[in-house]
Order: sequence, then structure tokens, then C-alpha cells
Amino acid sequence: MIERLCALLEDAGVELSEVELRDVLWFAATTAPARGEGDGGEPAPSRRSAAPASGAADGEDEAKDAQRQPTGALTPGEPEPGPLVPAGLYAPGAARPAAARPARAVGVRGVRALPGTRGLSRALRPLRRSVPSRTSFRVDETATAEWIAETGLPDVVLRPRPERWLSVALIVDDGPSMVLWQQLAAEVRGLLERQGAFRSVRTYGLDSAHEDRPVLRARPYAPGARAAPPASSPTPPAAP
Repeated sequence: MIERLCALLEDAGVELSEVELRDVLWFAATTAPARGEGDGGEPAPSRRSAAPASGAADGEDEAKDAQRQPTGALTPGEPEPGPLVPAGLYAPGAARPAAARPARAVGVRGVRALPGTRGLSRALRPLRRSVPSRTSFRVDETATAEWIAETGLPDVVLRPRPERWLSVALIVDDGPSMVLWQQLAAEVRGLLERQGAFRSVRTYGLDSAHEDRPVLRARPYAPGARAAPPASSPTPPAAP
């Protein structure tokens, strides 16, 4: 059942592993609201029952206003006092139901711009090769002990460390019309970094909207990024 659901989601463009799909189903089952929540509770009082109390309150407020009005005639030039505003005319807010629960934000997984990432990962596996390093070495303890025992010279034997065969340089055309592919470029870079088949993954931006000629920059989609120096331009690797 899980395999069939994974296949249907993959056909729809959503790639999930079996573990991720089980987590999603468990999360949906545990966070779904229970049936009947919010149905209980006492009914709100009707307006008719509240009308007499409101009328009585209005009568009391009018009596208080009459008592507060100043007695006697006004002196010449004295402005007429405005009507007194009785206090306590604001209705209390609606009570929150006891069964209501606070809402919380849930992250929703978006649609990937790079389809078929599993197939691309399998296609890149043959590039995961190791070659002897030309700059990094380690001490071979066994060979060093044999060398000292045979020659009597206190010297060490060094062996090159294994390292990845290739480095990759990803050049992204980040002109004004290429902003649409920014997410795709980011997903391609993430795929290359997670593959583990390369010594380093460098990303450059190709400014094709430059006046004179295209300019290679150190970062894509960054107009203020500095131009990449000629020494950092990608070069083909040597054969192992």
C-alpha cells in the first residue's frame, strides 16, 4: 500500500520516501481535530431575555444624568454643557468556547522544480571515484617501521591520501529573463552537494545582460557580486 502511494505521488511530481510518507500520515492522523469538538456549549442568551435588563439599565442611566445636570440658570457668556456620556455602554466580548484550540502554523512542502532527482543521483554515482591526492599525504606506519628496520635511517614513509576525482563548477545564466529558473538552479546545486562525488561544488553567475560581453560573477542572482577572477574559471580535470 505504501509503495503504491509513493508511486502515485511520484507520478504527480511529489517525491517522498516511505519513511517520509509514514511521517506525513502519522502527523495528519495525530493533528486532525476530533469529531464533535465545538458542538457542545450552552446556547447564547436571546435578545428578548436581555431586553428588559437593558431597558432597566437605560432608565438608571437617565436618572443618574438628571442628577448630574447642574441646577440654576447659566451666567451670560457661559457655554452650554454637553450631554454626559454614561459609562459601561460597551458590551463584553464573546466568550471563547472551552473546546476551541489555538491554531498553529504547519509547513507545507512545495513542488520541486527539478523532477526525477533519484534518477539523476543514480546517473552521477559512477563519478564517485577516488584518486591519490597530490597535495595531502599521510604517514604509513607499517612501511616506516620496515624502512627503519632495514636501513637504520630515521625517516618516514608518506602515502597520498585518497580524494575525490572531480570538482564541479555550476554556471548559471542569471540574466533578467532567467529569474524564473532560480529555484531550479538552487536544487541542482543541492543535488550536486549531497551527492558526495565531487571535491568541491562552485557556483558562478553568468551576467548575460552586460553591455560589452557576458561577465562571470562569483555568485548567481547577485548583481553586486564581484567578477570571478580568471584563475577560478573552471578547467577540465586530469585523467586518473
